[in-house]
Amino acid sequence: MTGYQYLGATSQSGCWVVVHDGQAPDKNWNKLSWSANTPPGTQILVEVRAANTLASLPGTGQTPRMFQLVSNGQTFGGVTGRYLEVRVTLLRPWGAPQVPALYDLTVYCPTT
Repeated sequence: MTGYQYLGATSQSGCWVVVHDGQAPDKNWNKLSWSANTPPGTQILVEVRAANTLASLPGTGQTPRMFQLVSNGQTFGGVTGRYLEVRVTLLRPWGAPQVPALYDLTVYCPTT
């Protein structure tokens, strides 16, 4: 397929997830930065959550561990644990000819 049929047949969003190991429990994660290309109308959402074990990243039972939306290069709080999970969602409007692209993502690892 080419052209409009191709653009209409593909997904309008995509998600990439990575887990970063801070090598010690109770890290207070506080900053991420990235470079990206976001053509008009497109969007990139970056969210984080953390836990001291991989098994507890999603949370348990009635207390799910929710993702927190973060801004590029801005400090944030309330994200504590050995493992930092980062979820990047790339969005484009239906039929848009261009897609967003994430080029790099930097996790600032706290020392304590």
